[in-house]
Amino acid sequence: MILLYHASDIVKSILEELCVSYRIVEENRLCETLGSLFQITAESSATKKDYHIEFDAMIFHETDDNTIQCITKCLKAADADIARKAVLTKHNQNWRLGDLLLEIDKEHRYFQERARIMELLNHALQLSCENYAPSLWNRYQQAFIHAYEIMQTNTEDSEVLKKAADALQGAEKALYLKK
Repeated sequence: MILLYHASDIVKSILEELCVSYRIVEENRLCETLGSLFQITAESSATKKDYHIEFDAMIFHETDDNTIQCITKCLKAADADIARKAVLTKHNQNWRLGDLLLEIDKEHRYFQERARIMELLNHALQLSCENYAPSLWNRYQQAFIHAYEIMQTNTEDSEVLKKAADALQGAEKALYLKK
């Protein structure tokens, strides 16, 4: 069984073609626990909380790895992949759906920013200081070192990663070839 939040008709169609059962969860149910949404625990009587979640998400329950991989492959082939996915566990079944979705989004942003920094650091291997004005190269080099050091700290703060990536990207854009 899969819980779908904000899923497109294409996603629903693919799941139906694969004979995978799913349930659509609307925004008014974000305060309910995962266990109650999957009907494995009693209805939750959680206090209301305002969530404003605009992204698609999939939560899997009792779905084997091969099925998850098949679903992911089919969604990607249809250009309908859902980046934010989770699996129901004994540790998260008492979480409100909204809280889980916010946590998934936080992790998603974290990994996006780490990948962005890695791409920028790897691109630096193609650059040579002889081709750029010294003052701009020094700025770029400082941003590079800062981004590298941030990656070494294994920070879990996606905002820290974003700032380092933005600084490195800005310094790289500021470089210009010597004439």
